[in-house]
Amino acid sequence: MTGGGSRLGFTCRACERTFTQLTSTSRAWAVNKADMALAEDVSVRWMTEYCPNRPGATDAADRLKLKNTN
Repeated sequence: MTGGGSRLGFTCRACERTFTQLTSTSRAWAVNKADMALAEDVSVRWMTEYCPNRPGATDAADRLKLKNTN
């Protein structure tokens, strides 16, 4: 990590979605239980939609879509 700052993790108690944020840039993204970044489309969707108040129907599959993998 460059530029200093801290890396914070958040888990929603209702839907169990997990996110990471860098304090130096305020950039945030979705991660799986192993703290691996999820695909950009998953991050954008999870961060822009309202919390479903329970795990979503596609969340298990979404957690398998990792960023920068083919």
